[in-house]
Amino acid sequence: MVPGTHHVRLLSALMCLWCVLWIATDAANAEPIVNPDVTVTLFRPADEAQKDAEAATLLYPEITVPAKVSSVTGLLNSSNILADSDAIGLMYLLNPQLDKVDGLVAGQTLRMVQVELPPEAAKALSDGFLIKVNYDERLIAAILSQRDTLEQLSPASTRRTDHKDCIRSAAQYATMITDHLEVRDQPLEHQMLLQIQDDFVLLTQLGQRQSEASKIPPDDEETACAVAADLDLKRRGFESRRDASSSSTSRWPQVRVLIRTFDASGTPKPMLRIHWVPQALEHLPGRDQQFPQLSTPSEYMLPEADYIFYATRQDDPTVLGKVAVAVRRRPGSEPLTVDIQVAKP
Repeated sequence: MVPGTHHVRLLSALMCLWCVLWIATDAANAEPIVNPDVTVTLFRPADEAQKDAEAATLLYPEITVPAKVSSVTGLLNSSNILADSDAIGLMYLLNPQLDKVDGLVAGQTLRMVQVELPPEAAKALSDGFLIKVNYDERLIAAILSQRDTLEQLSPASTRRTDHKDCIRSAAQYATMITDHLEVRDQPLEHQMLLQIQDDFVLLTQLGQRQSEASKIPPDDEETACAVAADLDLKRRGFESRRDASSSSTSRWPQVRVLIRTFDASGTPKPMLRIHWVPQALEHLPGRDQQFPQLSTPSEYMLPEADYIFYATRQDDPTVLGKVAVAVRRRPGSEPLTVDIQVAKP
């Protein structure tokens, strides 16, 4: 019998309108969150059969970790949710404080995935089906759709030997990344995927311009090399061990970045808006984003990359100060502190 099946039968017997698959929590805190990149299906591991669950409702309430549950996978299993890379990746998104699936403590507060199924879909659980959470599926599909185009930039005869041409090197790394994305065997991170998608778009544009000329302009060559460096970093994120215990379920490499703004005299300059953009995408329109808080300080979790950080006033896009920083994980729990010196008003 699938764990939790007796709950489903009890609710069905009571002719409930919805079957709520969950461990103890306060339903009043379970506010719906609209996210088009999170969908639900039903999946049976025994024969890999799948069923639609289009009427399912996703909620993300705060819960208290119960006794005898010490891992994220245990929480997911308790709710009849398949504890695969998508579900674990979504748990990392909901809980920035988590770095790995193990080590939960009874009484700890987490934000959890709650799935409400209509009765017909809930009946499938007694037939061995589990709830399959699909996280960023459309974004990953969009990335994979560019694979054939990018492979044309990296002929097999030069794919592993030509490191001088940054476009071909970047295409090589892109192929390796799509290999990993097709397997989907580890938790991913939304911003990292967006950066890969934008890298692919920019790489395709650069490749098209190169095909129309015997040599790309110096600015394009610099951009191509920045894209290659970023894709190489992302490739290593897929291939390296993320911690001493497990590389397949740990969080994608992210860094807590703390931005402080000062004037030339060292006096803090508060109430400034902090922007960030991957260095490789600096000249791609509309790719810069903002920290959620005004300075100073401002703090945000970012995937590893080379970034441009800059400060503006809230109502004025004029750049007051800008720095380039290689954001990489370091030992310890302290944030990476970045200081931006801003110009006088």
